[in-house]
Amino acid sequence: MNNLTGFVSVAILLHAGAGFAQARPKLKVGDLAPTFRVGKWYKGSPFAGLQKGKVYVVDFWATRCPPCVEAIPHISALAKRFHGKVNFTGVSVQKWPDGTQNDTRKLVEAFLNTSTGKAMKYNVAVDTIDGFMVKRWFDAAGFDAIPCAFVVGKTGRIAWMGDPNNLDSILASLTRQP
Repeated sequence: MNNLTGFVSVAILLHAGAGFAQARPKLKVGDLAPTFRVGKWYKGSPFAGLQKGKVYVVDFWATRCPPCVEAIPHISALAKRFHGKVNFTGVSVQKWPDGTQNDTRKLVEAFLNTSTGKAMKYNVAVDTIDGFMVKRWFDAAGFDAIPCAFVVGKTGRIAWMGDPNNLDSILASLTRQP
C-alpha cells in the first residue's frame, strides 16, 4: 500500500469512528452542583435546595430496579453512620408508563409500605414530571443506568459520582470520619 492510500484509509477509519464517539459529559467532578428540585417529597426532611457548608448524597433510583433496591440497606447504613454530617436523598426517576408522574408516585408510595421501603432511613422524593433532576444531573453527567449517586461537598461542588455501593471512602474523607 502506498503512502497516499494508507493516509486515505486511516482518514476514512477516523471519520467513520467519529460517529460512534459519545458526547463529553457536561457535568463532571469539581463542577458546581446543578439546581436541586424534586416533584414531591415522600419521606424524611424536605429541603428547598443545596446549601454550602453541607454534604449531600443524591441517589437516583427506581422501585423496579433490582440493583437500586439492593443498594437501599447500604445507603441506609451510611445515613445512620453519617447522621448529622451528610444529607441523603433518594430521587425516584422511573419512566412513567402513561406519560404522567402519577404512576411513579403510586409505585413509590406502595414501595415505602414494604419492609425495604420502611427501612429507608433517608429522604425519599420523586423527580418532577418533566425530569428536571434527570436532565440536569444524571443525563448531564453522561450516565445511562441506575442506581447512580452524586456527592456534593461543602463547597457546593460535585465531589464524586457513581455506584452508591462505593460511597464509604468519599463520605469518610469529606466528613473526616474514619
